[in-house]
Amino acid sequence: MKWENITVRNNDYIKVKSIKVIIPLYKNTQFQITDDFEFISSDPELIHVALNSNAIVSSLDFNDWAQYLKKLLLRKNLPIIVKCVFEHWDCFNVSFDIADFKICSNSEIKKYVYIQQEKQFEFSKGNLNYAIEKYTSLSERKGIFGIK
Repeated sequence: MKWENITVRNNDYIKVKSIKVIIPLYKNTQFQITDDFEFISSDPELIHVALNSNAIVSSLDFNDWAQYLKKLLLRKNLPIIVKCVFEHWDCFNVSFDIADFKICSNSEIKKYVYIQQEKQFEFSKGNLNYAIEKYTSLSERKGIFGIK
């Protein structure tokens, strides 16, 4: 298995090459900190998280996910200015958008459809942890979230 980077956008199957990550800051009226930070990333793990965040979060406590997301982002190649204010990140509201992509080949589409059908099967069987199980199997941090 590998990190997922294919999705559907505007009725086309696309392979995501990079994403825009938007990290809002908690509004601190005392210091007038109100900026959000945006950067482009081609990191395969971040792309996977962006494409699967709803499914991953649905099987976790949201506070646990926000703390893990902060730790994940700190491990990545972010601009240093963004890391300097990590204590002000509002990880409950981090968002992702597709920055660059290409249209998938027919073989990529077939593989993607097969993978999505496997996920649908798992979901229909009642396995609501399928997304986080796949993520943890790919992650360098095995055993996170108590899932093996």
